Amino acid sequence: MNYLSQFLNMPAVRSVITNDFKCGYLAATVVFLLIILVLICFKIVLYLLRRNPKCSEVVVKGEGGDLIISAKVISAMVARLLEASGRLEDIKVTVRLRKKNYMVFIKAAYVEAADGMPAVADTYKPQVLELLKQQFGIGNVESITFYVDHLAEIGEQDADTGL
Repeated sequence: MNYLSQFLNMPAVRSVITNDFKCGYLAATVVFLLIILVLICFKIVLYLLRRNPKCSEVVVKGEGGDLIISAKVISAMVARLLEASGRLEDIKVTVRLRKKNYMVFIKAAYVEAADGMPAVADTYKPQVLELLKQQFGIGNVESITFYVDHLAEIGEQDADTGL
């Protein structure tokens, strides 16, 4: 309590408190900072509510019961399909759930090619969808996102292409 009275008795604080204009300016600044703080808290809450958690398993509903597939198996199958192309390396696949649909994120190193990464993504998205539908019966895939993490090392590329 003693510190508060010492703070309020300081000449600079007294001049702000006694002057109406400065007091109003201080009140507006405090209100502005409180609004910013509330907006930041609101944004954090929205982020926590809307984030898409990683799936450890995918559930496919069936007439006689459910089929539960490990995300590791899906990741391995998709990585095997993409590695066979020779266009992507160091493939990591993540499956996320958004409401009732799945999102597949593919993070990989890109091996440079003449037609470029957009063509590679356009070529393999339908193949990944077909693999998920045919092998596992997963038809509710909302999106497949390719994330190019880095370029494959020159030594890795030479070993794959034989150059």
